[in-house]
Amino acid sequence: MTDSRQFDDNQFVISIELLKILAWLLENKQETMKSLIAECLSETAHEHFSEKDAEYLQETIIDFFSVLETLIVEVGQEEESKKILQRNLIPAIDHIDSSACDKTTVELSVAKATSVCSKGARKSAQDVMFKELLKRWKPHKKHFN
Repeated sequence: MTDSRQFDDNQFVISIELLKILAWLLENKQETMKSLIAECLSETAHEHFSEKDAEYLQETIIDFFSVLETLIVEVGQEEESKKILQRNLIPAIDHIDSSACDKTTVELSVAKATSVCSKGARKSAQDVMFKELLKRWKPHKKHFN
C-alpha cells in the first residue's frame, strides 16, 4: 500500500486504496457525509477564521489524508487478525455435529468468539465459541431419541 505523503515539489500522493474508498463514499454514503458536514458547520459556524487560520486549515488536508491512510492500515490489520483467529478455530469447528447445530448458529458463535478475543480479552477463543454455541443451540427432540 502506498502511503499518502507530500513531496518537496508540493505534490501529494494518495494510495489507490484510499481513492477507491473515497469513490465508494461518494457513490454510497452521500447522506452520511452530508450529516457530518452539517454537524461540522453547525459547530464551527460561529467561528471567524483569520487569514493565518485559513492557511493552516488548507494544510490540514495532508493530515486528513494521512489519518485516512492510517485507518486503512489499521482496518486491514484488524481483519487479518480476525481471519487468523477464525482459522485457529477451524479444528474445533470441524468437531461440531452439523446435524445437531445449524450453520448460522456456528457462524454467529465464531463471530462472537472472534470479536471477544480480538478486543484483547484473555479468554480462549475456543472456550468463548463453545459457550456461545451452547447459548445459541436449540436442540431438536429427534436428537435425543
